[in-house]
Amino acid sequence: MAVPHISYNHNTEHSRLLSSGLSQLEDALDSLNEIKGTMALMIDGDGSSPTHFVYMREKFGFLDTDVSKSAWDELNSLLFKLNTNQAVTDVSAALAQAFNKFR
Repeated sequence: MAVPHISYNHNTEHSRLLSSGLSQLEDALDSLNEIKGTMALMIDGDGSSPTHFVYMREKFGFLDTDVSKSAWDELNSLLFKLNTNQAVTDVSAALAQAFNKFR
């Protein structure tokens, strides 16, 4: 039987590391979802063509609109895998790919 809440002493070194890691992960996901919402407002059209990404290119400093569209597509792909309750595959690969592409 799964417990609804896991209680632990937040004052030990290891529990602080656990708490901090989970908090950072939660903050990072919130931040990426917020930036995706901001990016969505920067698309001038339905997002199917690089020409719809001029404003986003200017605001983010992407090399060109092709790169802007690729950034949008990459972030959408990653967040789909992270935000769904459905079974998805290759989540670790999607994370590694995003980390490497945006480095």
